[in-house]
Amino acid sequence: MLSLLVALALHAGFAVDADAPRLTVVISIDQFRSDLVARFADLYLPPGSSQSPGGLRWLSEKGANFINSAYDHVPTETGPGHAVIGTGSDPGVNGIVGNHWWDRKSGKDFYCVADPDAKDLATGKESMSPRNLRVSTFGDELSRATGGRSKHVSIALKDRASILMAGRLADDVIWFDNNTGTWTSSDFYEKSGKLPDWVVTLNAMKIPDKDRGKSWTTSLPAEALRRASVADKPGSPDSYGKTFPHPLKDDDAYYSNWQRTPWANDFIFTTARTAIEEVGLGRDSVPDILTLNLSTNDYVGHWFGPDSPEVMELSVATDKQLSAFFRHLNTAVPGGLKNVLIVLTADHGILPMPEELVKRGIPGGRVKYQDFYKKLKDALQKRFKRDDLIVDDSDQTIYLNPNAKPENATLDEVAAFIRDYLREIPEVYTAFTRGEVEEQKLPDTQVSAMLARSFHRQNSGDVFFFMRPGYLLDSFGTGTSHGSPWAYDTSVPLLMAGRWIKPGIHLDRCGPKDIAATISAVLGIVPPSGNVGRALAVID
Repeated sequence: MLSLLVALALHAGFAVDADAPRLTVVISIDQFRSDLVARFADLYLPPGSSQSPGGLRWLSEKGANFINSAYDHVPTETGPGHAVIGTGSDPGVNGIVGNHWWDRKSGKDFYCVADPDAKDLATGKESMSPRNLRVSTFGDELSRATGGRSKHVSIALKDRASILMAGRLADDVIWFDNNTGTWTSSDFYEKSGKLPDWVVTLNAMKIPDKDRGKSWTTSLPAEALRRASVADKPGSPDSYGKTFPHPLKDDDAYYSNWQRTPWANDFIFTTARTAIEEVGLGRDSVPDILTLNLSTNDYVGHWFGPDSPEVMELSVATDKQLSAFFRHLNTAVPGGLKNVLIVLTADHGILPMPEELVKRGIPGGRVKYQDFYKKLKDALQKRFKRDDLIVDDSDQTIYLNPNAKPENATLDEVAAFIRDYLREIPEVYTAFTRGEVEEQKLPDTQVSAMLARSFHRQNSGDVFFFMRPGYLLDSFGTGTSHGSPWAYDTSVPLLMAGRWIKPGIHLDRCGPKDIAATISAVLGIVPPSGNVGRALAVID
């Protein structure tokens, strides 16, 4: 019987495992640190069953829970994280070394999915594409294996999340236009120059606008909220409020503030349900893919921190939304969830609010970005008599000006001076030069190995440094962030559900880098071109 199914599949023009899932769903909850799965478990829905699934507990207790999942690259940011999820490769291979980097060819700051040749479908202005991604994704490989017959839809508020999980050959890749409150895309994906009809219909419904005038309020019992810590220095604007309730005023900040509410995640899942119905995902024997990112969780975490009432409330709301979506999959896909593979992870974690660490006597704190770099540039001016040696200094990476010619010194010597200067700063853990990475002269440490994996000859900088655990190099003075090699930024959940994956607690050291290889093994296709991950817990 199996040989007959394989023969029929080959005759139909696609060569994948005949027992492959009809639909593979990959969900990235932005900034959802791994501890949040267990930390709020008593507030989440019960696990339920495959016929009536819960949310996170259904995945973690009934599916496969890889509790030692973590990233092993730096910086831990949205762009690199989603590139790793989609490709199974390190930044040093896939080229996505940050959300931004300094482009030496143009001499400008460069956004990870920027494409001067792509045009926004609504405005006609310069837009986004995966052109900077140097390798294929698992979706690309499924498209090739099926002769283009598989369907892949990718949805996220953030363009870089939607694009970098999707790759080049996805059918519909959409992201949120903050100016209009509607979905958009680029002509890289939509060759007709128009959004798909199903997206046009959704946009016409103006779903985000229906929450104008509402307030996001607490729903959890007071006893539960006592676990949370109200942020001392939240990053939210006055229009949104510093504590609950958070009003959505009908003003210019509406769409920005709306994205910091559970209603924005509702919109993601509404759009996903519409895509399943209108595109026909999972309806036939050719496997399809749906990739989703819940950007809202990141936006809220940046403003209020992972220990806040806002993150607790949002996590519980997300759990309910996941359960409702899983139940929809069970009815929308022929054969139900037994024909669906679900993978859930995050693109990075988050540092606690620095003030919270200090308050509790834990080493850490906020280091003012402006003062940090002023002192460095003053030291460079004193030593080399030039004020133009640094052209970019984002993501704890320093790019040197290739046209600067300091007297009696080379740029390699300037880099060495910066490295040594940074190593003397108490809040800095260590620093390395580009030359040390290229010549493989790094010490044998976990942080060094992460840097080596993340180094890309064309895109990476000239000096790299890392703050000590708990310290945030910050230009805002409020909120918190991520990007470090430390556990609070690298530890993310990796949960899988589907009859192809061995359920239970898995102790293997692994991470989102293994998602592409696992999906490829289940689908019976070649892994992405730059893949260095491995298949996890696949049932033979």
